[in-house]
Amino acid sequence: MGNKRLISVGKLVNKNTLASVAKLGGLAAAAVGLTGCLLTSPLHWEEFESREYPITFQAWTHDPNTPVVFECAEGSAYGPHNFEDAVWHEVTTRMPSLYVPIMDKSDDGSAIYSASAITRLPEQCWRYPGDYDGQYYSAIRVKQSGQASYHFNAEGLECLTTEVGKKRDWWAFLPAKCYFKYRSNGGIIPYIVVRTPH
Repeated sequence: MGNKRLISVGKLVNKNTLASVAKLGGLAAAAVGLTGCLLTSPLHWEEFESREYPITFQAWTHDPNTPVVFECAEGSAYGPHNFEDAVWHEVTTRMPSLYVPIMDKSDDGSAIYSASAITRLPEQCWRYPGDYDGQYYSAIRVKQSGQASYHFNAEGLECLTTEVGKKRDWWAFLPAKCYFKYRSNGGIIPYIVVRTPH
């Protein structure tokens, strides 16, 4: 994730931390077998230069045989517009890379695969709720086998790389609850929100 495409995500994640996602943090994707896959780009509350700007989508999974679907919907500062009644649009679908696993094997014998794309969001996924903050919003989620996945904000991504690296345990981000979650009960939030002023 280069700073050219990123205006802000609140607390910026440095390049060394981001590089470690591929080398180490991405390995945590082995833990998501029951809930789809893991999205490490874009991040929640990431701000882009414009609605036309190409966004990098990066997901990790241990299942190389099932397509990874990136979706978007009109958003607000709090999530998808109309929440449960939100209309989700497919941005793109990618098969996980079968030939370049991030790591040869995990403890349970499964490899970790990458699914990625660089593309613009469809115009119907952006919503301008009013002049009070001058921002367009879009909600984004990733699914595999129809299951919701783990998403992250900048703080959560740093937590993921720290916990996995410290404990050398691919499951470490789960008990640490590094993923994007509700503050009230710690439940997983199955989407993120991105924004742009133009």
